[in-house]
Amino acid sequence: MSILFRFSPIILALQGYCLYHARQNGQSSNWYFVIIFFPILGSIFYLYNQFYSEEKLWDIAEEVKGMVNKDYRVDKLLKEAKYADTITNKTKLGEEFFKRKQYHQAISLFESCLVGFNADDTGLIEKVMKAHYQLKNYDKVIDFGDRIKDTIVFKKGDVKVLYAWSLHHLGQSETAQIIFKSYDHQFSNFPHRIEYAKFLQAYGKLTEKYHLLDRMKDEIQHMEPREKKMKAAILREINGMLAKGEN
Repeated sequence: MSILFRFSPIILALQGYCLYHARQNGQSSNWYFVIIFFPILGSIFYLYNQFYSEEKLWDIAEEVKGMVNKDYRVDKLLKEAKYADTITNKTKLGEEFFKRKQYHQAISLFESCLVGFNADDTGLIEKVMKAHYQLKNYDKVIDFGDRIKDTIVFKKGDVKVLYAWSLHHLGQSETAQIIFKSYDHQFSNFPHRIEYAKFLQAYGKLTEKYHLLDRMKDEIQHMEPREKKMKAAILREINGMLAKGEN
């Protein structure tokens, strides 16, 4: 009994992970019964059934450790970066700090990687931009964005939205609108166009905002049932934004 009590946090974490995974992946309700009423054997059996390879089981074990000890992953990454001061290890550590909203630490690590052959690494610069944006360092977002704005990754990625918002926050709203408008293509870029609508709201161009939302709603309503189902969350957001304007 004392041994079970001693390991109860790990058992609960393992059980919780299995239930979460089963729900996220639409598993049969029978699995819930097995996992809940047989927390140890049921969870082990579920993991074996879902993750038959040794590599995958190791990944799950690492995730469970992270659930039990919130500092486990960052401590592990700190040790890896200490013993092997590589760009890969520093980037992983920076990503973990970003997840924890420790943006200053993340920026320091990401920027330290922008050297030599990696000085213009688009992926790293995007990470730096995202972290600076969270700290409202809009001038920094623009500075780093200018370094990659001619790349395909920037033109088609999400950081261009942050770049446009940063311009708006720094009083360059006309330039920001040009960037947002570049996303406005029929039957595509719905998340980015939602941001465009939010920008139009902030910029005081309400007529344009509602015209854009109406067009997006009409596009989704004319999609095939399968496509329409995939856009259900976007449609709910559009309807919510339209409803606020009607009140």
